[in-house]
Amino acid sequence: GEGGLNKFFVGAGFKIYKGLSAGLNLSYLFGTIQNINSLEFPYGTNYYNSKYITSRTASGVNFNLGLLYEKSFGEERKLTAGFTFSPNTPINGLKNQSYYNYTLSVYGNEIQKDSVYSEKEQDGTIRMPSYWRTGITYGVTDNWMAGVDFSYHNWENYESFGVQDSLQNSYSIQVGGLKSTSKFVYRLGARYSKTYLELRQTRL
Repeated sequence: GEGGLNKFFVGAGFKIYKGLSAGLNLSYLFGTIQNINSLEFPYGTNYYNSKYITSRTASGVNFNLGLLYEKSFGEERKLTAGFTFSPNTPINGLKNQSYYNYTLSVYGNEIQKDSVYSEKEQDGTIRMPSYWRTGITYGVTDNWMAGVDFSYHNWENYESFGVQDSLQNSYSIQVGGLKSTSKFVYRLGARYSKTYLELRQTRL
């Protein structure tokens, strides 16, 4: 595979009530991902090599929302909690497919022999997964702080041109904290996650 998606975004936040704020990020996604499958016979002169290329170009808008709550206890102790959410969003897609046979020259260049299949610029939709994330911290200003964070991505809802992938829902949990002294700041944290990839019935 080659390529990837890029994101240009703008964000804004505003205060709802004392201690409670809200925010919005508006994003424009764009880019091309190309998947290449090839079958080559490097030592055979009586065979044609085959290559199957699928190129998907995405362009569209999605957004995510956030809430932040801060509460002070006295002059130093502080509690902070946050939540963000992004819905399952469809964006525009353009797909090109080609499948051809070829040989290799003595310099390693491809010499195309025939085109088995070609489909240009098929319009469709790429449905991005929804996700949410929440976290909370508590601590004393300039002394110590501890927190926990949890995120969840619904990758089973991901869909490209009407076809779902073999991706699994993923999640991650992080815990950590810090302690400040006059000379040093000590930090300690841990993370556990299950990714969206499953290989041989084993989640990574």
